[in-house]
Amino acid sequence: GDPQWFLKAFFRSDGGNNHAGLESSAVDQLLDDLALAEHSSRVSATAAAHEAILDEVPVSNLLTPQWHVGMSRQMSDYEPWGSDYYVIREDLGCTPTTAPTPAPTAAPTPAPKTKKEGRKGEATSGAGRAMLGGILVASLPL
Repeated sequence: GDPQWFLKAFFRSDGGNNHAGLESSAVDQLLDDLALAEHSSRVSATAAAHEAILDEVPVSNLLTPQWHVGMSRQMSDYEPWGSDYYVIREDLGCTPTTAPTPAPTAAPTPAPKTKKEGRKGEATSGAGRAMLGGILVASLPL
């Protein structure tokens, strides 16, 4: 995916995750330029921002995300894309078991699930959410 959000959040002087306290007008300007760069120049603008950041502060990516996507027929219209952070499952939080599954018994077909009312009146499902991947950055002051 596009690294602009990550770089701005962690390395811009006023970035919300700038835990290293980096304050550099040069880096800020390069990140501002990256935010406005057209598709054809984004790779070179990103490389320039990376280089300026590394000139200012050592950085080590200790963890990078891995994305694993699985879908059921219930999500047949869903198309995953790079900034999806959640896995949505109704059985989220259930503890796996190694016990054999009992044979199914005949039961009536359940009625379709109804949606619950959410905040501000919007419809929400009963699905849970969990973070699938994460990024951790370590920066050491010079």
